[in-house]
Amino acid sequence: MNAERYAEFLARCGTRVRHAAGAAWTETSRGVWMSFPYQLELDPAAVAKDPPLRAGDIAARWPCALAEGRASYRLVCRGADYGFARLESKSRNQTRRGLERCTVAREDPAALLADAEELERDTRERQGRRDGDPGMWKRLLAAAAATEGAEAWAARIDGRVGAFLLAFRMDGWLHVTHVRSRRAMLGMYPNNALLYEVNRRSLAEGGCEAVSIGFESIQAEVDGLDHFKIALGYVREPVGCRILLAPLGRALALAIRAPGGRALVARAAGAEGASKLEGMVRWVREQDAVSGR
Repeated sequence: MNAERYAEFLARCGTRVRHAAGAAWTETSRGVWMSFPYQLELDPAAVAKDPPLRAGDIAARWPCALAEGRASYRLVCRGADYGFARLESKSRNQTRRGLERCTVAREDPAALLADAEELERDTRERQGRRDGDPGMWKRLLAAAAATEGAEAWAARIDGRVGAFLLAFRMDGWLHVTHVRSRRAMLGMYPNNALLYEVNRRSLAEGGCEAVSIGFESIQAEVDGLDHFKIALGYVREPVGCRILLAPLGRALALAIRAPGGRALVARAAGAEGASKLEGMVRWVREQDAVSGR
């Protein structure tokens, strides 16, 4: 899959896509844009000259050379030798137990539709998120079935889906974008088994340079998720990252720092939206300190 096919997938899902500064951009949440392919590092000067932002947007985020942005990281697995030796001891034991109970395989996305909403709800509640879109998985899975390079994988226990994921191949990388799991089966470690097998098989088969599962979060309170991934053999690969605030984003940044401002923003955008905005404000402050602006 190249960036154009991923853009087609997003369009099928109803997600907005734009082109600017030599890259494609997707709206990851309302008014917030991220460049892709996700491994492509952009020139900040090019983004400043041709930004993806329009009226009503909040911010844009993109990876860049380490020296040109705030020091950050992406979580990546590399190498055909990926295996149990890469895992931390506790995760290794959990993964073995998961593989004893789970059958992991690529699946037709349509086969996951009956379970997707329940696993979405379980995952969202477990992570303390209150956002949600009832029709999201119907659109995602239909778009994945129609898009070359999209992959759906599941870990099943006695035939039932314990965990599943969506991933996309772009320019030699496999990007894991969605992972969902069933709360009642977490004790059988379907997430461990699923991600381990996706990493192992993808890297061993050739043609896959790296498996990525995202960047450092702008929200400070999600470190536990990163630790789970690192224990499974993902590595924090250094990369620069920049955020550009639109006029509305700058206005919200001023508002959230005022007395009582966070509560007002949380009422309008939700607690997660307010947390993300705080993270973006902190990020911009840190990146500007590095660049001397």
